[in-house]
Amino acid sequence: MKCPVDGNELEKFAVDSVEVEKCPECQGLWITKREIRLIEEEEGVDEGWTGFDLWSDHDSFSTELSSRECPVCSKIMATIAYGHTEVKVDYCMEEHGVWLDQGEFESIIDSLQDEILSKSLPEYVS
Repeated sequence: MKCPVDGNELEKFAVDSVEVEKCPECQGLWITKREIRLIEEEEGVDEGWTGFDLWSDHDSFSTELSSRECPVCSKIMATIAYGHTEVKVDYCMEEHGVWLDQGEFESIIDSLQDEILSKSLPEYVS
């Protein structure tokens, strides 16, 4: 598979024990829908690290077309802003996966941790 940013061949990369694809040049990550679920299970996240399901909930969010193509089907991906952060996630509308630029995965994890720590138990479970 080719990187949607610079066209380099993607390489295998481990996120915890889950293998995803990483660009050796721009350091972006390609994570398939299946790999997202495996990472969520490994991390013990109930609602998903994205906080929503991109594919079943995408009509509920404001999206725009990305300038990037899915490395699987070559169709133009969509871009959605992640929660209250500045992170914009590119995702394949055909449900092949998501593209995260360098540092975006860590920003999402940090945002989830901050959200968990900032809420009381009743706020978190409601």
